[in-house]
Amino acid sequence: MAGAVAALVPAALHLLWAAGSTTGLPARRIAERDADFHVLEAERFGFVVAAVAFALFLVLRRPARLRVRTTLALAWTASGAVGCWGAYLSLVALLPDPDPSKHVPGLVQLSYAGDMITGLLLAASVAAFLKKSTALRRRSAEA
Repeated sequence: MAGAVAALVPAALHLLWAAGSTTGLPARRIAERDADFHVLEAERFGFVVAAVAFALFLVLRRPARLRVRTTLALAWTASGAVGCWGAYLSLVALLPDPDPSKHVPGLVQLSYAGDMITGLLLAASVAAFLKKSTALRRRSAEA
């Protein structure tokens, strides 16, 4: 599944930043980091992991004890959160700013774009699952 592979880069970056790494962060952001920054990065990591896990649960139909509706709702919500948050931050990062200290470094932009792409791919896999399950239900109702 392409969404799970695409999630590796942003998930790794969010985990690194939540754990205290300064890799790829601008000097201004490093100086302003506080507990909120670490919690937000851990939350973003959690959403990426949840989106991948529940989308894979849908596609692979595992574990069987989870209800499909619950898994579907969690996969849809988590992938939407990852994709929309990544799209918003990508858009904000691309806005011109005359202050050079506010420019977003490439690695941070990569994490935003990775979130956006991951969310889009996972949401597409959830939509494909819905289309397939609806078609199967229609066929069984007609028979």
